Amino acid sequence: MSSIKVKRSKLHLIWEIPVGIIVTIIEIAIVAVVGLNATKSLIYSDYYGIKEDLGVIPGLNGSATPQGISVDENTDTYFFSSYRTNGEPSAIFTQKDGES
Repeated sequence: MSSIKVKRSKLHLIWEIPVGIIVTIIEIAIVAVVGLNATKSLIYSDYYGIKEDLGVIPGLNGSATPQGISVDENTDTYFFSSYRTNGEPSAIFTQKDGES
């Protein structure tokens, strides 16, 4: 069995080394991002355990831009204040707790 060795040119090595370094940096960045996200979930597990989704903010699909939110605990009603980007008057949207 004969072995054939291929000699690489210097130009090939000039490109191979920087590309290898860039690929290694990208791989390290991906591992770091995944690791940080996993760590964040562990550190803030108490928060993620008690958070609750309030529902959909009304008016987002129209021209309304939300400015603030308030809640009336006696009636379980949320109030969303917003202004309009198309020149129409500002609006206050209401939503009962549990509605979307």
